Amino acid sequence: MGIVNKIIMNLLSLASVGPIRINAPRRASSRSRLNVRVHKRGSILELTSELLASAAREATRRELVDRLFSISALNSARVDSQRGSALLAFKPNRLTVAESLEALTVAMRLREPERLPFPNEHFLFMGAFDGVFEIRRAERKLTFWQIDELGPERFVALHPLLRCDSIREQILDILSCLAGVTHWCAPGVGRVEISCQPHRVNHAILLDVLEPAIADAASLAGQAKPFPSIRSTVVTTNLVLAPIAEFVFPPLGVASVFLVALLAARHFLPACRALANRRFDLEVLYICNGVAAVLTNAFFAAALMSCLLEFSPGLLKRLRRESERKLLARYGRRPRKVWLDRGGTTVEVGLYELPSGQVVILREGDTVPADGTVIDGIAETRECWLTGAPGLVRKKPGDKLYAASQVKRGEVNFRIESAPGDTVADRLAAYYKRAFDQPRKYPDAERFAESVVLPALVIGAAALGRGGLAMTNAVIRPDYLTGPAIAEEVGALTTMIQAAEAGILVWNPGALEALTDADCWVFDDSVSWRFHGAGDEKFVEGLNGQGPCDLVFLSGARHRDAARIAKKFGFSLFRGGCTTAAKKDFIAQRQYYGQKVVYFGDCVREAEAAGEAQLAVNVLDGHSGVPANWPIVFLDPDLVKCRLLLSLNAARISGLQSTLITATVPNIAAMAAAIYMNTSVLTSVLLTTLGTAVSYRRWKRILRSAE
Repeated sequence: MGIVNKIIMNLLSLASVGPIRINAPRRASSRSRLNVRVHKRGSILELTSELLASAAREATRRELVDRLFSISALNSARVDSQRGSALLAFKPNRLTVAESLEALTVAMRLREPERLPFPNEHFLFMGAFDGVFEIRRAERKLTFWQIDELGPERFVALHPLLRCDSIREQILDILSCLAGVTHWCAPGVGRVEISCQPHRVNHAILLDVLEPAIADAASLAGQAKPFPSIRSTVVTTNLVLAPIAEFVFPPLGVASVFLVALLAARHFLPACRALANRRFDLEVLYICNGVAAVLTNAFFAAALMSCLLEFSPGLLKRLRRESERKLLARYGRRPRKVWLDRGGTTVEVGLYELPSGQVVILREGDTVPADGTVIDGIAETRECWLTGAPGLVRKKPGDKLYAASQVKRGEVNFRIESAPGDTVADRLAAYYKRAFDQPRKYPDAERFAESVVLPALVIGAAALGRGGLAMTNAVIRPDYLTGPAIAEEVGALTTMIQAAEAGILVWNPGALEALTDADCWVFDDSVSWRFHGAGDEKFVEGLNGQGPCDLVFLSGARHRDAARIAKKFGFSLFRGGCTTAAKKDFIAQRQYYGQKVVYFGDCVREAEAAGEAQLAVNVLDGHSGVPANWPIVFLDPDLVKCRLLLSLNAARISGLQSTLITATVPNIAAMAAAIYMNTSVLTSVLLTTLGTAVSYRRWKRILRSAE
């Protein structure tokens, strides 16, 4: 009988439960007495004693857990080793209080208690679990996870390690790739909420996914959080000291002056270079703001604006991270289990237990687990983000199926022909992952912000004679960059998501501007183009003047064959007998005369011609791979995608332009209020911040609707 047995038996010998008192030796100290409280009509027992702290120490912790959970009616145990307490939750209406205590006594007398499987048992000995740990029964095993059902097909999962931001983000990434999960979020610290399709996900499946996921992510718990940058520290310090210096203790203003100067220092040299080049950019405006803040002692308003400018990129990063997760989930989604036919009996097995070549059954609503071939049956699938094929695609024996596509109708037997991590979907996800890893810039937002700097400074100078330096400070203080930057970021993300839905990969949406700016689009026969217009409409006619001035078709075939293909799609300009060198020379000739050229075709096969153009659109004719160095990729050679690209770019530009106008409204209102109502600079900052918050929420809704 182990040390835990002796300790607990000692506890039980000293216990008192409500009106029932178990005789204890008179020499027993109050410190070693076991107090028992009954909650919820006996379904929860709370044990308290310092001796429990000894039983819960690291050396005997697992033995204590085994003995407690040898009680079949015990659902969970929460142990506080520092207070020496244990909260035992039993299945409702199973045992009386006396029976619970009797079961506890029997469990402590067991010579060798049953050792239930306990994934991630090593967490018991991590620092995060030294004080309090809570363990639950999950059928025939133990877990730290608490998974509760909030409603039909809605779950909440809690785990102590979810308090770590990096672990929580990794768990959300994994949940997003689970077939059947439709929505996931982390509304609070230590928990995630999950919405699922009906009858696709249950407690057991979630636990099978979350246990290995938390094990892989646990190494992040011990990593120290990165220290904030020096600038962030200065901004935060300034925000704390500024209201004290301005409203409570003015002598502290010396420190605020120093901090404002420190924050403005990085803008000084760029502002000097801009003025030397006779330009008034944002750097000049920031220097003027700093000088005005120091001269008017308006430290709090300056600190608020510095805080907005410093931490607003975090909002953009969060939007980008959420969009990345949802977009990559389309390509990473896999079922946890699949169905097999074994001798006429349908059995469910884990996906990763199956070797390549295994035949599985796919039914309506299933997510295809891997790349492979249909062996038997007929089905309709949705795979537009994988192959570019619009609508539902009919699949019959011999046709290919791709991982992450969805079976919408029918039933097929399907042979797995790919290894995990080596599917078309995985390669497309890698393309987008590289795209999201690229640093983001906001040229349109920056151009707009810099275009209003000079007018703002002129109006501020005029306000100097009307209301003095305080009015000037209020006039030039608004932020002209954050709102437009949010609009540009969300517009780019929306375009990427909508293009992916149509089978178009867009590395950088800014590259779409080259389509509308181009003077010539060059197509060739390196891929087998197709076009399905309305009636007898041809591709060139369908553009209706939306495209560039010239649409040219270059073919390696004889002139007669090139003419036939050109006529089929409506090209009036074409050439036959073109080699790769000839195509490159044609593009170079057009550029010599000042034209901008966009190339559409197989950019790998015709790399020299594609590299010569201002923009090259790589067109896949079958999934051989997705080269990472092309900014736009068509997943299939459908000319309709050219028209769609123009529409997406037009929508992006239109949305950005309307938002640029909307973003100026609170800034103009702040200026007008300062000039005509003599409002303070703090009012200008609050109006600007309100406008930025409204813009953020509006664009976040737009982005979610696109997803």
